[in-house]
Amino acid sequence: MAVSGYFRHSGLTAEKYDEAGRRLDAAGAGNPAGRVCHVAMEADGEIEVFDIWESQGALETWGAQWFVPVLIDLDVEVRPPAIHPVRNLIRADRGGTETARLDAGPTGPRVQDSARGGRSWVLEGFAQ
Repeated sequence: MAVSGYFRHSGLTAEKYDEAGRRLDAAGAGNPAGRVCHVAMEADGEIEVFDIWESQGALETWGAQWFVPVLIDLDVEVRPPAIHPVRNLIRADRGGTETARLDAGPTGPRVQDSARGGRSWVLEGFAQ
């Protein structure tokens, strides 16, 4: 099942976030399999992150193997994320004319592409 993760680590400044990204990219782990969406926001001088992952297992594996060790090395206080099942994801293209929608249904998450007459299909990699 697709999950969201909301991360609020103490001490994750913009500089440390950027350095973590450089280290992960250099190790080949900056764009992990299983991560669908990544958003980083700055709030009160620290970076907060909202991700969507194909599964909680994919998130936990990458986090334990790559992300947490990098944060610890950067002296960031790692806190547990808030993890919740994904019910819906709506994405628009850059021009805003096409959208794709992820809905959790009785057979699992499905994508509906409104630009193509509402046709839907099961999103690869998402399992319920």
